[in-house]
Amino acid sequence: MRSRATLFLAITIGIATAIVITANLWGGKSATTKAFQQKAARQDLPGTIDGAANPSAISDRVAYQMLFYSLYVRPRAGLEKRRALAAAASNNELNDTEIDALLAAAEEFQSRVSVLDRKAAEIKDRHWPNPSAEVMAQLTELQRRKEAIIDEIIDSLPNRLGADGAAKLHNHVNDRVKRKIKISPGRTSPPKRHH
Repeated sequence: MRSRATLFLAITIGIATAIVITANLWGGKSATTKAFQQKAARQDLPGTIDGAANPSAISDRVAYQMLFYSLYVRPRAGLEKRRALAAAASNNELNDTEIDALLAAAEEFQSRVSVLDRKAAEIKDRHWPNPSAEVMAQLTELQRRKEAIIDEIIDSLPNRLGADGAAKLHNHVNDRVKRKIKISPGRTSPPKRHH
């Protein structure tokens, strides 16, 4: 049962966390974000991983996933707005070419992972709250494929941004992004019904 909760958490963490951390990834905090953080702080479950207290406990994969989601959270936003987000995501240390490469990586991430996210959500919708072992195997495979895509895109960053740009981005991910992430074990939410 715990592995099912963990898998559901891993599958749903991307979108939910991206929405929560997007407002303050760049340093700003909205009233909604502050209220959510205060409420979350009161409700931490045992085993919660808090990046603010222990950033090294947050994996690179999770941190880059959140960064990519946050950079592509508004696909209809104009290029200049998305470029500004990417610049802020690197503490304005990336040059224009590196920013464009980071946005291209985020777009590739979104296009490849969104297919898997939709499929996992559909499976979850059909089988909530008691998925069979076969359903769990399907979700596990989707999660494995998603992780492989994330790792592939992370590994491509030095070629995309250059060694210097990738190093600056990696430092930002370790110093800032990981500190904005909190992972609570066992928390799952019911599926969203699509009508």
